[in-house]
Amino acid sequence: MSEVISLKGEPLPKPGEPNEILVGFLEDALAKAKAGEIVGMCGCINYSDHSGGLFLSGKVGGYSALGAMDIAHQRLRMIVGREHLT
Repeated sequence: MSEVISLKGEPLPKPGEPNEILVGFLEDALAKAKAGEIVGMCGCINYSDHSGGLFLSGKVGGYSALGAMDIAHQRLRMIVGREHLT
């Protein structure tokens, strides 16, 4: 049986265990929000049961946010495409 790893080679968290990379990102984002550097966020969520969700919070919008989401959409399509090739 083969071992499953993430695209960047990090170990995948087991169901019910926190993803330390994600936790670090969220802690950094929270610190920036508390400092007033981040005023809004939007994005998608992957849950441990393989369902998905999305969020919009704070001041979201504008062309810079649309551009960032477009880039994220393109990158996610590339990741999903690679998963289907294996």
